[in-house]
Amino acid sequence: MSEHVVCPLDYVAMSMLTVAGALVGNSTVIRTDTGWRETARIWTLVVGDSGSGKSPAVGHVMKPVEAIQSQLAEEFRRAYERYERDTETWTRESGKPRPVPPPFRQVYVTDTTVEALMDVFVANPRGVLVYWDEAAGFVNSFGQYKGGMGSDKQQILSLWNDGQWSVNRKGRAPLVVEHPFMGFLGGIQPETLAKLRGFSESDGFAYRFLVVYPDGIPRRRSQTAISEESRQLWDHVCRWLWGIVYDGGQCEVTFAPDGIKAWNTWLDEHYEEMNDPDFPPHLNGTWSKLDTHALRLTLVVHLLRAACGEIDFSDSVDEETMARVAALMQYLKSHARRVYQEIRETEEDRRVRLAVRWIQRHQGRTTLRDLVRSKVANCKTVSDAIALLRLLEHRGHAVVRQEGKKAIVELVGEMET
Repeated sequence: MSEHVVCPLDYVAMSMLTVAGALVGNSTVIRTDTGWRETARIWTLVVGDSGSGKSPAVGHVMKPVEAIQSQLAEEFRRAYERYERDTETWTRESGKPRPVPPPFRQVYVTDTTVEALMDVFVANPRGVLVYWDEAAGFVNSFGQYKGGMGSDKQQILSLWNDGQWSVNRKGRAPLVVEHPFMGFLGGIQPETLAKLRGFSESDGFAYRFLVVYPDGIPRRRSQTAISEESRQLWDHVCRWLWGIVYDGGQCEVTFAPDGIKAWNTWLDEHYEEMNDPDFPPHLNGTWSKLDTHALRLTLVVHLLRAACGEIDFSDSVDEETMARVAALMQYLKSHARRVYQEIRETEEDRRVRLAVRWIQRHQGRTTLRDLVRSKVANCKTVSDAIALLRLLEHRGHAVVRQEGKKAIVELVGEMET
């Protein structure tokens, strides 16, 4: 898919893991030897500039989910027609219970409010995926109909922990959902990341999300189509996961002896990393959630292997699954480091970073004119470029050398990233 879309593979892979977890929903849990239980609840933010290919990539991953949703919509249409016929009969007859309207079953929702999610959870106890092409819209919807006030954010935080949802609504009966399940998949642009800092520092909202932030790749004409074999395989996997029966009870996945040994080894190493005196304090929040993310991803990877026929559904989590999860977590940690470094940036820090990276891509040297012509770090005039140059010089990243009548800007060292 990534070759067809011409985008980083990261966009496709993490979208697949998130969608897979949402399709499993409340049907299956994983349990460690200490009794720690988790569902496949994955929240993912895909970071990329406009035109980076993140939306088309996620769109292709969502195709089988959309097909399942269309099937459910057709089933609802037929069921509602029966309900209307039964209601019409009921009005003419007495002594029979009033027909109950069928629930509107869904796999995913978009453009929803927190209040509307309650009705979705009631109708879909298995759970749903919340999919927002631009995740900032989801955050901005908190308190949308309450003047920006209310407890929307706290309600969403409770969803990550499998907390009970209880809502009293004016003019309607109170609702309680014991185990609401929400997966989340959304895109976000790099410049929007910084806004999450002030929104999340007090309660760690952003730490609940796994974030993928790959380097962009040059745009080019796609020279490959998605093979029919790939389409069919991903469709099969999605339908296999959706086919795990959920009737209120949960299937339970446990660990094989070699699997639990590998899990405990990963966990010990993760905590040892956090306890290191030199561990960056700004990563404490997100690292404190990665053990939970890891256990949830272990369940997803295990079930994906079963869906692909590598193992049986009844098998326990083995060492091979844990090796894949350990590699995945190492990858996710590298992206978290990048993201949370950028979230901590000031606007001045950001301008320096963008300028240094741009000059590095141009053999480490440039001119004031080129900085303006390419609008590097939002330079629109020569005065902007001169101010940026002074900032680079002050921070020790660049010097100016005269070559005839030309002032050449040269980097004097590489910037730590």
